[in-house]
Amino acid sequence: MFEDSFIFKLYLFIILIVKLIFLYSSFKLFSNKEKNNKKNIIFFENLKEFTHKIFFILMSLLVMFLFIPSRLSPKPVTIQGETKTFLFIYGLLILVGINYHELSSEFNFLKNKNK
Repeated sequence: MFEDSFIFKLYLFIILIVKLIFLYSSFKLFSNKEKNNKKNIIFFENLKEFTHKIFFILMSLLVMFLFIPSRLSPKPVTIQGETKTFLFIYGLLILVGINYHELSSEFNFLKNKNK
């Protein structure tokens, strides 16, 4: 199966590296905000945003590959190992990446509309 190939494992490794850079930039952004280092804050904000988008693209491509309709029939898709872990992380990142303050404001807008 293709999931056991070197190319697939390399792709998962690239996703892991992008995620680690994202986490590193998040940590450095937090520490530079405490030091009020504006130059580094801008750099790490841009790096964090860039790696976040790259991670989403890579994970979206992974999901599309795993669920190609022609591969689904007649066998069911079995997800295991690193792929399962990456999909779990993808779900967590989606939840972490939501701007809940903005979502709350949108919800308040809907509540006020009904009055």
